Amino acid sequence: MKRTTGSKWKPDFWFFTKILVIVVMCLFIVYPFYTILTKSVFSSKVEGFTFYNFHRFFTKPYYYQTLLRSMVVCFSTVLTTTLIGVPIAYLMTRYNIPGKKVLHILIIMSLMSPPFIGAYSWIILMGRAGLLAKLFGAIGLTAPTIYGRGGIIFVFTLHLFPYIYLYTSGAMNSIDSSLEEAAENLGMNKLRRIWTVTLPVILPSILAGCIMMSGYMLVTAALSGVIRDLTPEGKAGHFQGIRMIFGVLLPMIAGPAIGAAVIRNSDSTYVELGVTKTV
Repeated sequence: MKRTTGSKWKPDFWFFTKILVIVVMCLFIVYPFYTILTKSVFSSKVEGFTFYNFHRFFTKPYYYQTLLRSMVVCFSTVLTTTLIGVPIAYLMTRYNIPGKKVLHILIIMSLMSPPFIGAYSWIILMGRAGLLAKLFGAIGLTAPTIYGRGGIIFVFTLHLFPYIYLYTSGAMNSIDSSLEEAAENLGMNKLRRIWTVTLPVILPSILAGCIMMSGYMLVTAALSGVIRDLTPEGKAGHFQGIRMIFGVLLPMIAGPAIGAAVIRNSDSTYVELGVTKTV
């Protein structure tokens, strides 16, 4: 959209595109947040502005314990997915593994599986009457259960570790190879090189993947409801607003803010073609 001195400005295609984007953002992001925040400070049981809803939430064990358990599962899954995703990304980007392209495609395809399909697939395999339960029962053993907190963390880990893998592998592929070559020429062993050179560079990407995955996981109530099998009748929708806040705020606001802060405060530099650049 260009303007020339003395000419009358006329709206063009990109002007209307910007207006459309702003309207869509207000409709699907600003308005829902505004509705959630305003309804949280007003109640039909109390007149005017009130913190009655917050008081009710933090004084009833059912509400705050549900959120606390969700956060425990969230942080546990972040830890397990990081322990799996980062090493896989390192091996896939630094070593010639047979069938590497096929494995990469399969990892990406696992993200395309809807939560319900993934949940029922694991129930068919490891449920009370699943294939593994029947196989273990045939030899007189008890199969590990997929229900409960451990089952949720297990399924979430296998379902969501591709987020960490994709973010980390992208960062690994973008690292200037001269950094690692210089560390190797200085006599660093492989473990120290990873810890002091590679990890600080890819850390913002790992954090971004963790935050994106956490937001998605808190929103995915369907997978938890099916696997855990403990959702009381009539209570399934009570925490959807809270889950949506976490699911939108974490990826869209906290993720870029934390990533930018880590990069800004790392003071990491590298030399490329004789020019010193900031990571």
